Amino acid sequence: MKLELGNNIERETILAEILNIFEGLLLELESKPQVILNEWRAKCQMIGDKITITENDEVKSGIFYDIDENGYLLLKRKIQLKKYILVM
Repeated sequence: MKLELGNNIERETILAEILNIFEGLLLELESKPQVILNEWRAKCQMIGDKITITENDEVKSGIFYDIDENGYLLLKRKIQLKKYILVM
């Protein structure tokens, strides 16, 4: 941090600020989950693209259809829509 900012910064101060921001995000998630989900969707540039995923050593391809209300990837394969855990 000293190299970036040019002066010493207490680690405790940085950690406290990170935890405060994280707490705010958790409170927002609890009170307005749709806002967080919409922000996540807006930042996900792959929605609508053809993608390939691997689940338990099985390769699956389809269209990245959406992210559901629980954060799962919705993969459209032919006429089937299936949920997968989304890890980014």
